[in-house]
Amino acid sequence: MPAPTGDHEATSSKPDHRLIGAQGGHTSWARTPDRAARMRTPQAASPQGLSWHAKKLGLDPDNLTPDQLKQVESARRAYLLSMSLKSKEARRRRRGL
Repeated sequence: MPAPTGDHEATSSKPDHRLIGAQGGHTSWARTPDRAARMRTPQAASPQGLSWHAKKLGLDPDNLTPDQLKQVESARRAYLLSMSLKSKEARRRRRGL
C-alpha cells in the first residue's frame, strides 16, 4: 500500500481521487501567471492541428501543395477516428460489455 501523501489517506476512494486531482489542477492553474505561455508548448505538439500531421508525414507544414493538404487532412481525420474508436472501446469496457 502506498504511503499517504499530503493530507490525503492512502485508502482514498475513487471519488476522493477525482476531487484530489481537481484540487491539484486548480491549484496549479491558480499559480500560473501566464496561461497562454504555459499552453504554448503543449498546443504546438498537439495532433489537433494540421502541422503536426504534416510533420508526421515528412512534409513542410508551411509549404503544402493542394494535394499534400488533402493528404494531411486525411491523416488528421484518420487519427481523430482512431481516437474516437479507442474512446468507444474504453466506454464499452467500463460498462462491462
